[in-house]
Amino acid sequence: MIGYKQVDLLTLEECFDILTCQLGHPLYDDVKIRFAELVSDLSFKKSYDFLKQHNNCKESTFYQLITSRYDKLSAECREQEGYGFRKCQTILDYERFIKQYESMAPFYNAVYINDARLRISELQKAKDIEALNTIRRKKRTRWIVAGSVIVVLLTVLSLSYKPVWNLEAEDVFFDKEGGTKEIRITTNADQGAIEVNAPQNPWLDVKTQGKRITLNAARNEVPERSCTIDIITYPTFFGEKLYSRKVTKTVIVSQESGFGGDSKPNQVPTSASNNSIDLAQLTMENKNNNTSSDSYDAIADIVEKCRKLSESNDYSMVYQLYAPKVARYYNSYDTTVDYVYECYKKYDKKFGVNERHSKIRWESLKYEKTSDGYSVTYVMDYSIDRNDKSKYSNFVLEMHLCLDENYRITSVYEVQLDKY
Repeated sequence: MIGYKQVDLLTLEECFDILTCQLGHPLYDDVKIRFAELVSDLSFKKSYDFLKQHNNCKESTFYQLITSRYDKLSAECREQEGYGFRKCQTILDYERFIKQYESMAPFYNAVYINDARLRISELQKAKDIEALNTIRRKKRTRWIVAGSVIVVLLTVLSLSYKPVWNLEAEDVFFDKEGGTKEIRITTNADQGAIEVNAPQNPWLDVKTQGKRITLNAARNEVPERSCTIDIITYPTFFGEKLYSRKVTKTVIVSQESGFGGDSKPNQVPTSASNNSIDLAQLTMENKNNNTSSDSYDAIADIVEKCRKLSESNDYSMVYQLYAPKVARYYNSYDTTVDYVYECYKKYDKKFGVNERHSKIRWESLKYEKTSDGYSVTYVMDYSIDRNDKSKYSNFVLEMHLCLDENYRITSVYEVQLDKY
């Protein structure tokens, strides 16, 4: 028998058995009160476990009492779940929420867990997008900074670098009386970046002041003479000359012959009315008027070979006519016979030429003895058949040659007298 004092020690299971199986128990009402107290203290999990265990007693009033307790706890839990879900803001908050309510999954049908998982997915996606945008912003910032640095550097370099362009200077011609003339150098280069290289000539005094070159020529009492002056400009970088990028302009200074009349030393008599004077006749006349007929014969032979070379496609004669070292070949300086040979080979293709023809005005041939050979000048008619018919194809050229003691060409350039 259960005493009054022992009723307070009864468990929920014991009370439920008495109430459902022992309806005539003398302490039935006391047990019923004890059962009600125990039900009111039931936890969510215990009420769920009890209902599951006594599932076959669903019709019992006391089973319904525990069911009511379970429904009440479920409602409270669901309310807490909703409140907890609404408080979540970060991925970590939602993860904690899922962990808390997943532990009740066996006896509780959570409503917001799936919503929490979906929210985590959305936040993670947004986080990834933000991370990607952050990376892009950082890259864009780096590119902007790098671009700004490059612009600043290029600006500094451009302000520090001064290139050279528009280097211009005109050739100078003196009459036989000589005198003073001035060459004005047109260039954007600073005065300190300009150099003038002029040969030491007894007949020409050269003085340089800034971008002006003053020439003083003495009276000429010999045949026509000439020399070249090299004007060299250098681009500067932070005020320092860039020697490897120099720009050179060569100016020709010439002076007409100091002899008048038809009899000039070392010159064939002129016949303006007959440009086809027989070479043998001119050679004989020159021999009668010159003390060194052998020199004239050799020079005339060189001139004739140069004429034939200008019309021929066999350039091997270059090695017979030119010295190994060539001081000047038109606008090229300090070069070699190999360079001259290559220039002859490339001439037709470079200028679009099909045929070349030349004719020497032998009456213009003249020469003078120099310290290292001979200086020779003559006039030549030069015509070319070129692809571009809009360009000039006929020229009157005054040729200037320097020969060594062995009558080999060491320098050659031309002065264009006419073109049509």
